[in-house]
Amino acid sequence: MRNANQSLAMLLAEVRACDLCAGQLPLGPRPTLTAAPQSKILIIGQAPGTRVHATGIPWNDPSGRRLRGWLGVEAADFYDASKFAIIPMGFCYPAACPGAAIRRPGPNARPPGMRGFWRRCPGSR
Repeated sequence: MRNANQSLAMLLAEVRACDLCAGQLPLGPRPTLTAAPQSKILIIGQAPGTRVHATGIPWNDPSGRRLRGWLGVEAADFYDASKFAIIPMGFCYPAACPGAAIRRPGPNARPPGMRGFWRRCPGSR
């Protein structure tokens, strides 16, 4: 498990340091995600919105409260990485788009290691 922990920690550090899209992001890069090798449930969402970008906490908005309600879990459990891995398909807030809440993430929104989350969170469903 030590290798999985180190491998995931390295991947999380790589994603959090990513600035591939910096010139295209109106608020700058701030990859927002959480995961642990022992995460039991993997939540995959869209790109974060402005509130999540401002706080750095995934699903920290009305949609997150609604999701936690649907799941029947308290925030403390939801944000416990040993229980939930929270990975957005676009790591950073991409910008508002007319007629939609947020713009679709660009092609660089997922660094090459994205698929590595599946391997590094082997217990998640």
